Amino acid sequence: MLATVASRNLTKNSPRNSGLFHWENDGEAGVLSRLSSWLIRKGAKMHPVCWIDTETTGLDAKRHGIVQIAGIIESYGAENISFNYMVQPFPEDEVEDKALEVSRITRDRLQTFASPRDVHADLIKIFSGVVDRFDKHSKMLFAGYNAGFDMDFMRAFFTKSGDKFFGSWFWWPPIDVAILAGDALRDERHKIPNFKLGTVAEYLGILPKGDLHDAYTDIFLTRDVYMTLVNGGRNE
Repeated sequence: MLATVASRNLTKNSPRNSGLFHWENDGEAGVLSRLSSWLIRKGAKMHPVCWIDTETTGLDAKRHGIVQIAGIIESYGAENISFNYMVQPFPEDEVEDKALEVSRITRDRLQTFASPRDVHADLIKIFSGVVDRFDKHSKMLFAGYNAGFDMDFMRAFFTKSGDKFFGSWFWWPPIDVAILAGDALRDERHKIPNFKLGTVAEYLGILPKGDLHDAYTDIFLTRDVYMTLVNGGRNE
């Protein structure tokens, strides 16, 4: 299911002056975190940002599969593109009941989802409208919460689809909002019971616009967490 949402241009402010992010007295990790923050906001003029969240049948990208892929693509000067796919696992993917419980999906419902090859083909059409995979300078920034997890599953999804060129679409490494939030909130970490997306969002005063562990809800919440951190800190 495809949808287009209104574009909101990324802020042009330097991270030196943005909310919870401070440059003074930073160690190497802090500087890298702020550099990532600056790239995703300022550098988006050159490289679109693709926010992606997945729901999966387990934790191992090689053994398990994807049941939902949702994302937002932000390109400078263009309308945002959003997408949301409910997708069948590949026949060889293992499916763990506990994972399905988290995403509130039954095995019977899985059979009604789109085939993974159809979803892969549709994603290629979307990505091709944003960047040129044959141009090594034209790629998207991959962004998410615990983004390495989602990037690994997406790469495996492409490989299982017979496509070894996932890296032609995205720069590495991904932009991980969990790491950025951990850095920004390091002096307040003891006040936060865990660092799950929903918990961090609640601490920052951000309400989800749907059910947590729905990839479409989670990716918009991830972006809201990021924008809150770089633009002022906490919603009161």
